[in-house]
Amino acid sequence: MKTLHNTKNCNYRRFLHKRLKDGKISGQFYRFLCRNFPYRLTYHAIDMNVREVMRGNINESTAINTLKEKEKDEIKRQAEMYKSNIECRKKISEKKTSKKFTTEQDVGRDTALTIQDFQSAYDKYIAKIRNKEKQEYLEFIKNKFKANKISRKVLDHAVLIIKKCMKENLHLPVRLRTSLYRIFDNDGYNIDAREAEFFTYFKNALSKTHKYSIYKRPIK
Repeated sequence: MKTLHNTKNCNYRRFLHKRLKDGKISGQFYRFLCRNFPYRLTYHAIDMNVREVMRGNINESTAINTLKEKEKDEIKRQAEMYKSNIECRKKISEKKTSKKFTTEQDVGRDTALTIQDFQSAYDKYIAKIRNKEKQEYLEFIKNKFKANKISRKVLDHAVLIIKKCMKENLHLPVRLRTSLYRIFDNDGYNIDAREAEFFTYFKNALSKTHKYSIYKRPIK
């Protein structure tokens, strides 16, 4: 039976179904009500006739004939309402379906977008991890400064390079680590020469053309 109501969304339909199982009404009467009133079962004439049948005041054939004769307009109206409702649902369904990807090209584009989104999320994750590494190294050289292992000038220049790498998502150069290590690990021996080497490297690192430039190794 094609109806808008069923035993899940209509309390009165559920009530009739229970009476059918209990033997209070027949299957013929139940089907007549559902088929002829597909839009709404909670119509006062239906309820009145069902009660009369269950009380034994009239038989089901009389109730069916009464509804057919006296409720012709209601039966016709409900048939039209049911048809209109089904047509509206089909239009809504077609509209939703038209928005979905249907061609191979659309599916391919959708897959490509998904891959791009995943790659973007992965890149952000990697950048976050490497920025954490740079932040830790920044704290490391600050502690070296506090321990008088490097000068304020060296610290400021090193901080500038590290923050530049963090901002532009670049690798932290190995040569930077090496230059700083040679300064704070030589116990003051020939410190001026080591610092001079570091400042030369600093100048080359910020150049976009030099072979030691930090811009030549962007994170992929």
